[in-house]
Amino acid sequence: MRTIDTDVAVIGAGSVGIAVAYFLKQLKPALRVALIDQAQPMSLTSAASGENYRNWWPHPVMKQFMDRSIELFSELNEHAGHNVVVSRSGYLLATRDSNPSDLLDNLRQTFGHHDLRDHSDSASYERALATETDGVDIIQSSSLISQCYEQFDPELQTLVHIRKGGSISTHEIGNLMLAQFRESGGTQHTATVHAIERDQRFAILIGGAEPLTVNSGILVNAAGPFSQHISQMLDVTLPIENTLQQKIAFADREAAVQRQLPFTIDLDPQLIEWSDDERAALASDPELARFANTMPGSIHCRPDGGIHSNRIKLGWAYNAMPSAPARDPVLDDHFPEIVLRGASRLQPALKTYLRGFPRDFSHYGGFYTLTRENWPLIGATALPDYFVATAMSGFGSMAACAAGELLAQSILGTDLPGYANDLSLQRYANQPLMDELGRLQSRGIL
Repeated sequence: MRTIDTDVAVIGAGSVGIAVAYFLKQLKPALRVALIDQAQPMSLTSAASGENYRNWWPHPVMKQFMDRSIELFSELNEHAGHNVVVSRSGYLLATRDSNPSDLLDNLRQTFGHHDLRDHSDSASYERALATETDGVDIIQSSSLISQCYEQFDPELQTLVHIRKGGSISTHEIGNLMLAQFRESGGTQHTATVHAIERDQRFAILIGGAEPLTVNSGILVNAAGPFSQHISQMLDVTLPIENTLQQKIAFADREAAVQRQLPFTIDLDPQLIEWSDDERAALASDPELARFANTMPGSIHCRPDGGIHSNRIKLGWAYNAMPSAPARDPVLDDHFPEIVLRGASRLQPALKTYLRGFPRDFSHYGGFYTLTRENWPLIGATALPDYFVATAMSGFGSMAACAAGELLAQSILGTDLPGYANDLSLQRYANQPLMDELGRLQSRGIL
């Protein structure tokens, strides 16, 4: 069996693993870095990404982390001549609560009072801005909401517009980093990791067209949903689990969703609209009964593909059941109807598709890998020279650049940002922080 030596081996070539490899070579060009994945880059979780970004999170630490990531991928885009597809339309949070005090208090804590802008008339609120800005615009008037967004449910009482956010092409940013990684001398191996042995160095046994052992002084686990599987090869258990989440996309030929609409989230719990007979039938089936009862909120909707496209995406991360990862997850055939019915509450015009989806309809899914508090794990483990960059459920594409930079800094021993310890395994020794996270109303799964 052939053997090669490297300084750092990164397992996982999703957007996060690519970013780790890229920043290692950027910060220390002479470092030998090998990127290993059993499939083509960004073909698993990254392929199912919503491709959204925002700098709001229910805690200042996560906001700082996301602000840094937005700064980094904006710099990458600038260096590429602004060729990456980016929408800077923000995030729009909608609720029928006239005074969502927990949400507003959290926004004040995260942004500060000076970055919250209350609007009392339509003239003071602009749906689309020429340039990206920070802060939050708040509308607490059903009549004003109807003026600005006439397609929405007239019962809405509050809209929160997170301005620094939108959508970005995950694959274009990832391919930029991957190309520069290769140009700087990084190596890539498409093969399955069968075993990892640890002595003075890590011996990673991989099998592909030609079996190979990669000897590395440092090992990085960026394997996404397979992070636990890789870690257990080293007898290390990570505090993470996987849940399968799904999305649908289709051509909105009926123009039910306005093309200029920001990425929009209906925050409210949902009691899906069924006939009495339908609800009774669902309630009698143990596997379907949950769809007859009140379900969690946070249904996603956004236009997809730019202003000249007519495609839309709908998502709803209501599944909380842990599951084993798989490259080809088994999807729930009921999901498309469930998410469409739920999304139709906020945007009633979507009900037209309950008669049947367009022929180009697609249904896909991927795994959210998360800790119980839904913060990432980025940094060293108790095993010397073993590092992780994982648990970025639902926000891996937006967090990849900051995660890659942070882990590269941790490995190289350079100065770390203030959020480094809080995003690593060290936070579990910080009981005040863990108590604070336990009190949060939202884990940030939007």
